Amino acid sequence: MKKKTILLQLFIGWATMAAAQSATCNQDGTVTFRYKNDQAKEVQVDVQFAGRNAMTRNAETGLWEATLGPAAPDMYPYCFIVDGVSVMDPENQQYFPNEGFKNSLLEIPAKEGSLAHDIKNVPHGKVDYIHYYSKNLGATNQAVVYLPPKYKENPDKKYPVFYLISGTTDTEEVYYKVGRVNYILDNLIAEGKAEEMIVVLPYGNPYKLLPAQTEKAGVPQTMFGKDVFSLDLTDDLMPYIEKNYRTINDADHRAIGGFSRGGNQALSNGLRNLDKFSYLCSYSSFTATNIPGVYDNANDTNSKIHLFWLGVGTDDFLFGNARDYMEFLDKHGIRSVKEYTHDKYGHTWMNAKYFLSKTLPLLFKPEAAEKAMQGGQPVIAATGKEPQFTAGVMARLFPKPIISPEYISDGVVFRMKAPNAKEVKLAAEVLPKPLLMQRDSDGIWTAELNENVYETFTYYYLVDGTPVADPENMYLAPSIGFKPSICNNPSNPYHYMNLTDMAHGTVSYDLNSQQTCYHPAEGKPQFAIQLIPGKYDTIESWFKIGGADVMADKLIGTKKLPPFCITTGKAECCEKNDQKCCEKKVYTIKADDYVTWPERRHALESLLDSLMLQAAVKGDISMNLPLFQTKYTADPAPLVVGDTLFLFTSHDASPEDIPDLNEKNSAGFFMYDWLLWSTTDMVNWTEHGAVASLKDIPWRSRENGAWAIQTVERNGKYYLYAPLHGHGIAVLEANSPYGPFKDPLGKPLVWDQSNWYDIDPSVYTDADGQAYLYWGNPHTFYARLNDNMTSLKDSVVKLPHIKHYQEGPWFYKRDGHYYCAFASTCCPEALGYAMSDSPTGPWEWKNYIMRPTLRDRGNHPGICDFKGHSYVFGQNYDLMHLDTFTHHERRSVSVAEITYNADGTINEVPYWLDLEPLKQLCWLNPYQRVEAETMAWGYGLKSAKMGIENTGVVADMPESTGKRNMYIFDINDGEFIKLRGVDFLHGAKKFSISAASTGTCKLTLRIDSQDGPIIGETLISDTGSVEKYKTFNAKVSGAQGVHDLYLCFSNSEGDTHLDYWQFK
Repeated sequence: MKKKTILLQLFIGWATMAAAQSATCNQDGTVTFRYKNDQAKEVQVDVQFAGRNAMTRNAETGLWEATLGPAAPDMYPYCFIVDGVSVMDPENQQYFPNEGFKNSLLEIPAKEGSLAHDIKNVPHGKVDYIHYYSKNLGATNQAVVYLPPKYKENPDKKYPVFYLISGTTDTEEVYYKVGRVNYILDNLIAEGKAEEMIVVLPYGNPYKLLPAQTEKAGVPQTMFGKDVFSLDLTDDLMPYIEKNYRTINDADHRAIGGFSRGGNQALSNGLRNLDKFSYLCSYSSFTATNIPGVYDNANDTNSKIHLFWLGVGTDDFLFGNARDYMEFLDKHGIRSVKEYTHDKYGHTWMNAKYFLSKTLPLLFKPEAAEKAMQGGQPVIAATGKEPQFTAGVMARLFPKPIISPEYISDGVVFRMKAPNAKEVKLAAEVLPKPLLMQRDSDGIWTAELNENVYETFTYYYLVDGTPVADPENMYLAPSIGFKPSICNNPSNPYHYMNLTDMAHGTVSYDLNSQQTCYHPAEGKPQFAIQLIPGKYDTIESWFKIGGADVMADKLIGTKKLPPFCITTGKAECCEKNDQKCCEKKVYTIKADDYVTWPERRHALESLLDSLMLQAAVKGDISMNLPLFQTKYTADPAPLVVGDTLFLFTSHDASPEDIPDLNEKNSAGFFMYDWLLWSTTDMVNWTEHGAVASLKDIPWRSRENGAWAIQTVERNGKYYLYAPLHGHGIAVLEANSPYGPFKDPLGKPLVWDQSNWYDIDPSVYTDADGQAYLYWGNPHTFYARLNDNMTSLKDSVVKLPHIKHYQEGPWFYKRDGHYYCAFASTCCPEALGYAMSDSPTGPWEWKNYIMRPTLRDRGNHPGICDFKGHSYVFGQNYDLMHLDTFTHHERRSVSVAEITYNADGTINEVPYWLDLEPLKQLCWLNPYQRVEAETMAWGYGLKSAKMGIENTGVVADMPESTGKRNMYIFDINDGEFIKLRGVDFLHGAKKFSISAASTGTCKLTLRIDSQDGPIIGETLISDTGSVEKYKTFNAKVSGAQGVHDLYLCFSNSEGDTHLDYWQFK
């Protein structure tokens, strides 16, 4: 529990500081700011209404304090400056969403709700967070949508739309969380002063979403031309809105406006698209005059515009530019409404809200808009110059970014500019303790993480002990208390940027019920998932950190699960268009049952995996399921012999096979023997049972520990290399891959008695006949073998550390390149690989074959080419997850096809369950004897070698038996054997099965699914003994061509054993 204790201290400790630290509004209009930091030498508070002011430390409370003001009622951004570093108020839940600066929000309330944005006792609308694919951006973009209070109540009504764009470095949330457009509209609609409308808040800087264009963040390719934002707005976002919401789609019912840069974007796009927008609003912005055909034809332009509204504050740094633009319009005869605020607020959101409250009552009211246009406003004397950007304005609007976090091929780089800091550390959920960062000559501190960075996690910096969110990261964790930053690596398969080819659902924040709901893009929800926020979470946390909506998008979009909804409240309250979340099936996850967000996401992922696995077992969906179901398997080691692929695996004992009653349900390893499987088509596998066990190594000192092996062939003999859990590596030999395997040495082949490094052997024989043995955890060793394969040619060599290497090497050669695949640094372990030009190195890390994920823990690669295809085998816990998500070492082997590039590098593959089932290489012939233990799926069934009782006790196990007949048993109602791709040719007439029974069992033959057409039936009856086999026959009809075959069992009584079957 040490690691979790540290994490609790890091990520919860800051949230539990005394509530007295938060800013307090006093009755005289002043504000008292308090901040706790025992290590700080100097603390200041920087607030919009008073600037930067020193704080003093209260000797009694130990808090830093400052009382400032009085200030007029409104919302003000502020932050603390701690020894020169800007930090947010850790006790304030409200913050300013921004790409760069990190400020908290102070709200000084007005008396009797006199402010336009006050939260009043009126019906409130709903706020949706949406993701949509932008073909112009080539990625997934995001926006916020406000729906009026009666949108749900009037399902036949359509609404006008106001596209409202925020300023430079602001995110799409700012007009919602700072501009309070939702509350302003709620109040105006309730007072009958504004039309009901939909408001769409786009993200004005989509370049920030593109990792490849990070250097261009904030700088459009064409400043006032048809840039990507403009194309995204009209060609991607607007069609999405008009498809998914009830909108009136003509220029008379569309408006566009914005603040600062957003005001420029609004006018630039509005004036270029007067066939789409007739209401144009610009708040505190600079706007270009080089839009062809707009200013030179005043009559035509004026006839298309209902409202052209411009506003700016007299203290705004853009006042001169905006004033000159207004005069420019007058000179060209373009009608507009002009308004100024004579105040000290300047370029602030106080003015933006004021302007918004003035324009909303005019939108979609042609008569009111015309009256405003005719009235006009007095214009302060202008300079007569055309508006233009100065170097200072450009530097302010588009500062050169520091890239943090930067996502590199195998990790993440974090950067923090703190030139005066003595020490900066990175604290992250994926680190056991804070990591010291390195400072460069510019005062930028850097740290690189390469392990366990592929799940979404939160992090922050400790600047001389002070916790600071990453000022360069626009994503903050919504939490009560300190708000860390969010690291969401695009390599994460659930990152929304990767979901480009599917519809996205909607995340709705219901301001009346104070809950958050996700609704799928299409279809009625079939069940609901209730995600309970943690003690220090908000209703946004499960979506902004947990990524619950993106997980749902992916699984629904790929048809891995039916439509479902997610709610942070009661499922029956989560509605969309009068469609309630399914009340019959509700699954609940509580955030406080887990420590970190990776663990919480994993809990949700596990639930979704469980639902997918159940659906896959029923045949409702196709998935790349574990290869074997009759036993738990791990450590796959493929061996190709002719047209057959043999797969050796280790064997995790099932609870009933563990002799110690106290250990049956423990989480440890219980491994006594090694198994063999074979296939000719990669989808239907035949089990051959245990080919060797610990009993075949008489000098062993343990009754447990049959870990990862590899078997290779040389000169007609087969050599099985086996580690013995702290007692070296043994070698067994046989004349057949089926055994029997014998110990030719009577001692370890390799054993360094000073440590436990000697595990996971891998053997490869090069073209010159030299064989190499690789092994080791956490170090990598190799030795050359003699031609007899049972002795070392020379001494053991310890290799320099291979980046990310943990254990499980798989050494092989392909097309002149040497490969060392392995399980990467634990935990969780991924599948990585290194390459070399020599069998002995040096080895160069290349990439992951399969990235780390908390859906798995340990791993072990096995790689081969077979019939013109390349495959990687590995392990997981997916089979066990059909029964439980309580951790046990009960693993299952899966396989994925891989491809190589021209330079020999391997293309990465997704997690096993996210892949489609393998392509079948050849059809199964049903007109020859097929063993009952041959199957593509047979969950719930068990298998054994005839005449051998597997008690799980090593002493009871036989020595290696060689090839021996097997049978299927433990057959229950509803279970089935599935075989893929059975070629019945022109039609089968008869089915025969060899079985033994002490009761009865009905066998129904179906094709294509377990509920598919019946092609035959037979009743297996009592044969007098499970050792007395008889043939049972069935007439067959309707079986022509290639089909999946299902042997379905029902009405089972007594014990039934199955040997083999055949069609005729």
